[in-house]
Amino acid sequence: MTLFLLIVHVIVCFVLMVRLLPQPWRGIVDAGVVTGLILGIASILYFLSQRLRYPERPGVGADVPEPTDAR
Repeated sequence: MTLFLLIVHVIVCFVLMVRLLPQPWRGIVDAGVVTGLILGIASILYFLSQRLRYPERPGVGADVPEPTDAR
């Protein structure tokens, strides 16, 4: 829970700092955010289309191996 609150506070501080930037730099940051969002949506759509097109391919398992005793 504390990590979640820390991340939220960092994001809020970043937004407040970006609002103080002069106009050309603020536009550059906004363009970077839009580019990142577009790439994220494109990657989700790509992997969705791959899964729908080739359902016989095995997906990547979400399970993790059990921890071993390293002692």
